[in-house]
Amino acid sequence: MAKTLEAHDKLIREIFEGCYQFEIPDYQRPYAWTTEQ
Repeated sequence: MAKTLEAHDKLIREIFEGCYQFEIPDYQRPYAWTTEQ
């Protein structure tokens, strides 16, 4: 069964004023901000 994905324009202000929860998935690699890496 095919699913559709819709996209709409949104202002940055609307994103940060809204009730959104942003999270990094567990499978996302950890970032290290050091010169060794």
